[in-house]
Amino acid sequence: MKALPLLALAMLGGCNAASDPYAPRAGLWEVRTSFVTIEGPGVTPERLAELRRAFAKPIVERQCLDGKAPRVGDPRMDGRCQVTRVSDAGAVVDNEWQCDARAKQGGVVSTVHGSRGPERYDYRIATASVEPGGAKTIVTIREQGRRLGACPPRP
Repeated sequence: MKALPLLALAMLGGCNAASDPYAPRAGLWEVRTSFVTIEGPGVTPERLAELRRAFAKPIVERQCLDGKAPRVGDPRMDGRCQVTRVSDAGAVVDNEWQCDARAKQGGVVSTVHGSRGPERYDYRIATASVEPGGAKTIVTIREQGRRLGACPPRP
């Protein structure tokens, strides 16, 4: 679950904040990532309850953003990912990207839905692992970011 916030941060980037009033402003951001659910073959109610207990506490990280991130959706996994839908006009985000797996092991499709602004964002991110036979396991997380202020000076 720890790698997912980095993907969402890649989806955060918009144009320069001067040309997009909803783009996240440069500065220190606190990112809170919470487990929502998992669905798929073999996921029993007991397993779901176990995962909810294991991930009951959100992961909280802080990162400095420079406000000059590339256009929405550039999460690359060895060049295997492609953005398939981008809709980040205004405050609403609806993006999707797909990643091909290696050696015919299926693939990954991630979607991000939510709202964004210069000081806060709130996303639901669903990542589906698709097996070669078509079976899917979908993990959904919620990621909330808020700008705390300026980044601390570098030593």
